[in-house]
Amino acid sequence: MVSYRKISPTSVAQFNECLQLVDWGPALSSNDVDFVNDYILEQYTNIMNICFPVITEKFDRRRHKLNPWITSGIIRSIVVRHDMYTNYCKEKNPAKCERLKQEYNMYRNSLNRLIRQAKSTYYKNVFESNRNNAKETWKHLNQILGRNKNQKDLPKIFNVNGTKTSNTFEIANGFNNFFAGIGSKLAQEIPKSTKSARDFLPEHGSNNNFFMHPTTPNEVELAILRLKNKSSCGHDGISSNLFKQTYQPILHVFAHMINVSFANGIVPRKMKIAKVIPIYKNNELDIFNNYRP
Repeated sequence: MVSYRKISPTSVAQFNECLQLVDWGPALSSNDVDFVNDYILEQYTNIMNICFPVITEKFDRRRHKLNPWITSGIIRSIVVRHDMYTNYCKEKNPAKCERLKQEYNMYRNSLNRLIRQAKSTYYKNVFESNRNNAKETWKHLNQILGRNKNQKDLPKIFNVNGTKTSNTFEIANGFNNFFAGIGSKLAQEIPKSTKSARDFLPEHGSNNNFFMHPTTPNEVELAILRLKNKSSCGHDGISSNLFKQTYQPILHVFAHMINVSFANGIVPRKMKIAKVIPIYKNNELDIFNNYRP
């Protein structure tokens, strides 16, 4: 099954119109950063589910993309190729069958060349756009070489506090406790310093100070526009691609939330949620210590 949101220029325009009709007064008049964030998120996601409902349908390789270089035109050509093959297989007349076979082979070979060219062009553009980004370059190199396919799957049974268990809830908590406790355990192993923070200050102190002015919608907009264009989503189901097309109606509310966060020294609790995936390193598969987050 394939699940996705159908996003078009028309639905984006409708979405922005709906956002403009929302009463943002409660959020703008509140100094509770969690309330402001929850209010924005609730209004945004409710409208998103109306304008871009999640569509779930059975996967059809003739209609759905298998790879990013497969265009809608190539998909249509794949459908034609499939139909030509079906007609060739069903034909009973030997002479006509041979002709259909030759036509199918010619079309298939041409399509294969087109797909190889599309793949080559795709990766050429990827490497060109990431020539100063070693991480992304190696990511796509590993993808081409098939190295990512050999990663070990997580085992069904883990050693939790000396006891073997297959309970997924206990395993998830075991990973969470292990990853969350690494920092504090390493900190305990660091020898305590004999110096205090004042030892690093000038002898007679400093008369310099600083003040951070509240942010503005224009400043927030510049930060949003610098976000990378990605279709992947966090726990809120909002991608940077979608947000960059729909931030305008809530820009002032978003700036208010940031200022409230700075003023109170509090980060909204829902912005602290992260999706953590265990990556196997080496040795025994059922030991948490052999994974990294």
